[in-house]
Amino acid sequence: MEILRKIERKIFNFRRKLAFNKKRMFTESDFSKLKSINDQNFAHNKNLNDLTFNADTPKKSIAECLKENGIVVISNIVPKDVALKAGKEVEELIISLEEKLNNVDFLESKGVYAQIGLAKLKNYKEFVEFGKPLLIKRREDKNSVDGGMLDFFNVDSLMNDEKYPALKKCYYLLKEFGLRELISSQSNDSISQRQTNIYFNKSVTNTRALHIDSIYETYKSFLYLTNVRCLEDGPYRFVPESHNKNKAKKYSILKNSKIANIYNEQDVLLSPELSIPFLGDAGSLIITYQNGIHGGTPQTKDYKRIILVGNYR
Repeated sequence: MEILRKIERKIFNFRRKLAFNKKRMFTESDFSKLKSINDQNFAHNKNLNDLTFNADTPKKSIAECLKENGIVVISNIVPKDVALKAGKEVEELIISLEEKLNNVDFLESKGVYAQIGLAKLKNYKEFVEFGKPLLIKRREDKNSVDGGMLDFFNVDSLMNDEKYPALKKCYYLLKEFGLRELISSQSNDSISQRQTNIYFNKSVTNTRALHIDSIYETYKSFLYLTNVRCLEDGPYRFVPESHNKNKAKKYSILKNSKIANIYNEQDVLLSPELSIPFLGDAGSLIITYQNGIHGGTPQTKDYKRIILVGNYR
């Protein structure tokens, strides 16, 4: 199976390279045509209620929904008051680090590190392999995607700090629920948790377009640590069933590879209504296939969203 995957990847990457070598500027008509084709390819009839379960629902039903739709929501997997307290704990830490970043681009504060943009560590791999709690603040300018977002890497070690009891409880409630085992049920391959992050979005108005992380399966879990009850809060968005439509995603990527005036070839041009915004209270958990089409929602100024994020592959 792995050999076949490698062959498939080589063929697809060769086609991408050929497409890239034929780049041209796309017109409004080209974009309109591509959007229309993608809308047809990724059409679905699901809504939020179809994808939402209680924590006491049999795991088999939850796993089947995740397999079919690429996403599932589990309400109140963590008590709301515990999740909100965890959000407050990490918000205080993040705000204190952010204030210190007003004067420097990189700092260490009591074993926790923070930097603006790519000031010292230069890419995602370095962030993950740093091995210590690391807050990254995305640089803000008019063209910066997710500008101002705070992405806190390697937060697992905070679970052993007595300053964060509610965060620790959230972490262990997810473990007791069997989150990793549920995600592992989706694949014949061995699944492990890569790292744990916290996303803190406040007044992030320029979110990345709908996109996929990869053609190939990876997974994430998102535990809301604040209430996300309206679009102004910036809810996570997902296109149900898109994880299974590899032919359509490859078509989109190959088309994007030819386009000189597009942000990222893994972005998918779609009508917004095809993506469902996932509203919910603190303590709600979202599990997704990251090869499904997903993205954020632009926030209104002064609205915030805090999420505990698990990365699996």
